[in-house]
Amino acid sequence: MGTCGGKKTSKTKTMTKKKVPIRMMEIKIKNRIKLQKEMTKREILHNKFSKLPASKRPLNIKMRIKRPKLIKGKIMNRGILQSQAKFCRTLQYNLLLLIQFNLQKRKFKMMILPSIIWNALKIKVKQGSKYQKQECLSNMKINIKLKLRVHIFINKINDKIEIFFFILNQRREDFVVKVADEDVHSKRLASALNIDENQSESSYPSAQSNFFFRESNLQKLDLSDLYRIDFDNNDKISIVPTLIEPLENIVKNPGIYPISEFKNHHNYNYLKQIQRDAQMNKFDVYVPPSKDVTLQQFAKALNLRYCVSTSTFSNVLSQIFYLLSGFHGPDFSSIFEQFPDEPRKFMISQRKPTSALLHKVDENMYALDGDPGIFEEELIELLMTGKIVERQLTQDKEEFENRYIKLDPSMPLVDDFHRFMELNNEMCLRSQIDCRNRSENPIVFEIKARGACPIRYDYPNYRDYLDYEINQYKGLFQSFEREYYDLIRGAFLKWAIQLKIGRMDGAFVAYHNLLEIQGFEYIKSSEIYKRVFGTEEFSDLSLLVGSRIATKIFDEIIADINEDFETLKIGLYSQSFTKKLILFVEIIKDKTEFQKVFKQENLKDEYDYYTKHPLKNKVLKYEFLLKPEINGIEYCYPTIFRKNDLISIKYKLRSLGQADFGDYMNFLHDCYKHEEINIEINYSGAWQKSM
Repeated sequence: MGTCGGKKTSKTKTMTKKKVPIRMMEIKIKNRIKLQKEMTKREILHNKFSKLPASKRPLNIKMRIKRPKLIKGKIMNRGILQSQAKFCRTLQYNLLLLIQFNLQKRKFKMMILPSIIWNALKIKVKQGSKYQKQECLSNMKINIKLKLRVHIFINKINDKIEIFFFILNQRREDFVVKVADEDVHSKRLASALNIDENQSESSYPSAQSNFFFRESNLQKLDLSDLYRIDFDNNDKISIVPTLIEPLENIVKNPGIYPISEFKNHHNYNYLKQIQRDAQMNKFDVYVPPSKDVTLQQFAKALNLRYCVSTSTFSNVLSQIFYLLSGFHGPDFSSIFEQFPDEPRKFMISQRKPTSALLHKVDENMYALDGDPGIFEEELIELLMTGKIVERQLTQDKEEFENRYIKLDPSMPLVDDFHRFMELNNEMCLRSQIDCRNRSENPIVFEIKARGACPIRYDYPNYRDYLDYEINQYKGLFQSFEREYYDLIRGAFLKWAIQLKIGRMDGAFVAYHNLLEIQGFEYIKSSEIYKRVFGTEEFSDLSLLVGSRIATKIFDEIIADINEDFETLKIGLYSQSFTKKLILFVEIIKDKTEFQKVFKQENLKDEYDYYTKHPLKNKVLKYEFLLKPEINGIEYCYPTIFRKNDLISIKYKLRSLGQADFGDYMNFLHDCYKHEEINIEINYSGAWQKSM
């Protein structure tokens, strides 16, 4: 009985011990709820997560808090992270990283608990909304500080974190990164950062890492011998055609001239109706620089290494200009002021990647041709219409019909007139001159045929917009203001480079819907330069410095390859998020005539083509970092160059080895014009949103 009673008593005590903590916990919870009502949001967050081990802390915190105040570089209100004492020894500041980004057109803030990121990399924030990174060893033996900009993007589709870092300042060259804990979030983040979780303390990232450029390895670009020499050939300028009678006044008095203003003129029908019966095979065929004997002889006589044309080189210079200007957008002042929600930056068609073919034409001479792509040109109707309009506006009706419709053999074809330019003792440029005026001291200008906006937006269905009319000066659509707005976003940058090389006075624009001309406008070069570059000085600098950068890239790529080749297919893309120029170089060793193929049901994309015709050429990938300084101050934000400013440039071209096939296909997909949407955003032409 005693034994049974003793056991019973013991059981009662055990039961009592289990109940006491539960009551105490309930009391603590009630008291905690009361206290939480009086606590700030930071204190709630601190009490909720600071005492949890790193492996149990969540990645996403739905609670919103305000950014800690920054006073003279010091961060106030650090009590939220005081429990992380071991990190306070090595980190100057500890706080939550607030990232503001756009998702589904809604702006909201997401907070990532620093202790999760600490397991891979230590992150802090500096005054001025500039994110910095500080890397430290988990054993606290070595304290390494690397200042970097950081952009974190949350991809909701595949739940993957993509982080892009680039160095602002590196204080120590050798460093080791080690993952402290083995929780899921740290592994995911380490994977996104390409960090080996099992690497030893003695190991360190290779110099070929995708993320790091060492300041000590940057080279200074020599800008002391920049110059240009113009060769105008004025003795042969008489062969340049002039505008037909009623259009000459538009050049003298620039402005917008709807086609209705010429209704009483005897040439009205000829001006309005685009002569689509013309035989296109009778038009002059474009001669690329690699086949232009005159251009090559001119370059050889001057001992120049590269010969290019404006149509090809303008695409290359555009990508370099984005880096040089810090991805500066064009000027939209007094345009679309009543539509403030319309985009105020270059079109994606301008920002997307570009590629060119660098042919070896002599022992030490190369010619840069445009890359026509794999498939037949999709915009063939717009290109054909442009050629017809250019000839139609410079020849009267009878002459045009006899030469291009009736094919009179006694009518010779019109010869093209070119101007040449020597740049920096390195490059010879060729610019075609379309038209001139009839004055004693003639000025030359471009003729541009511009398709109406719906045709350009939805070209595969262009037949649905053949009746589109431009019938008003201002307005969101069917207006000259809309067309001018699109010119700023989608054409002025390339036009500015072409006009600058050809020393032309402006551009004569004919707006059309593929069947009829809707109106005319003459735009001065000075106006185009202001819209694109901001100042005349910056337009000159972009040409001189941009060409020096381009030739430096070509020189170093050729030296790095160090093998015989016939052609280099060079792709370029200025990436806004990393502030780097991405380059792909396909080495073609045989003389190949590039023949385009038509799209078929089972052959619609580069993946399809290179699956059927395996890619045998070696493809290399490079990164080009550009660090410009104006008046001794480095800038990484949109800027322009003004009169009396001093510029210096540091650069580094680094080889990343052989390119990944999928990466190269994604690049080509966005480089060539296609209807399909690329779900990879690496080369989509997307720009970082300006702060």
